[in-house]
Amino acid sequence: MNLVIYNPNSFGGNYDYAHKLLKEYGSQGISSEIILPRNSGGIESPSRKRFLIPDVLNSKYVFLKKVYFLIRSFFNPIILWFYLLFKKRSIVYFNDFDQVTSIFWAPFFHILRVRHRFAVMLHDPDRDAYFPFKKLSEVSMKAITSFMDWGLYHEKLPDKTYYKNRTSYFSVPHGIFSKNIGEDVALTNKLAPLQKKFITCTILGNIRREKNYEAAIQSLKNNPQLHLIIAGKEANSSFTIDALKTLAGKVNVENQITWINKYLSDSEINSVIAKSDLILMNYASSFTSQSGILNLIAPFSPHIIVSKTSSALFEICERFNLGTHIEADKPQALKMTLENFDKARLKKESVKNWEAYRKYASWKNNITISLNKFQIR
Repeated sequence: MNLVIYNPNSFGGNYDYAHKLLKEYGSQGISSEIILPRNSGGIESPSRKRFLIPDVLNSKYVFLKKVYFLIRSFFNPIILWFYLLFKKRSIVYFNDFDQVTSIFWAPFFHILRVRHRFAVMLHDPDRDAYFPFKKLSEVSMKAITSFMDWGLYHEKLPDKTYYKNRTSYFSVPHGIFSKNIGEDVALTNKLAPLQKKFITCTILGNIRREKNYEAAIQSLKNNPQLHLIIAGKEANSSFTIDALKTLAGKVNVENQITWINKYLSDSEINSVIAKSDLILMNYASSFTSQSGILNLIAPFSPHIIVSKTSSALFEICERFNLGTHIEADKPQALKMTLENFDKARLKKESVKNWEAYRKYASWKNNITISLNKFQIR
């Protein structure tokens, strides 16, 4: 049996996830390949097929970027369809998918079920807010799940109408991202003095509203022992780092914040994690997914502060007793928790719970569960 992984983006957590899948399936003797945009970097390989429309448009005009996004969201699934039309029998694994145009392209994939079987990885299983109108989200997700044989998710699947169908759903662990790449020397040297002088608290990853940066910035006031590191690139134009810098100025804590406003390389991510005393995962109550960040930091066994949400993230942290848990959407809860931390307490953090989590969340375990469900073996 052949495995075809569809991944229409060239960077980010899903991109890394897809390559981990490719490597692990290959190590278990499964013939695998990944379908990527033409602008995807990395080494040339027969298993990396780069023929999708690029996902980056070099333009300063937001409107043009949105139009381009719609165009590629429509044509990339069609390109995949024609590729599969002449492909030998395969399991086609949608590691990401083009929800915005699915009502147009999804019906054509029913035809391919004569030869292929389909699986979708629901990294974000709650898709209600994808469109301005909930009904559109429901219709688009029903179109996608209508031709899927399997739906994979991490720990928790929301009770949604679009998951009540013939598709077989099952949970897999996220998988751990290795720290073996090493650190970025320049960034490590920049952050090291901060960690010696302060308790460094970090919010890592794409800049998104749901990460509650405002609460973290407010918590710095009257807490001179704290230093906040905000490391990541803006996910979209609706929530910008400039607004956060303005807030920091109003609270008068600019000197207690280090901004690393970029898409971080693997070595830079390792540097940030290694020089962080605390990782803040104080997500809003609307957050319902697992977090790739958890699996980036897991090899380092850091202390985390995670909010109590109805999410796969909190469920897994609660199950393995990872970090300190606080109420969601309550800035005062974060402030009070941070006030009670000191270096001595942080050094006493046990790594046993992280060891148990890493064993559970291994890529080998992810693939073993999937193969059993796919009944390849």
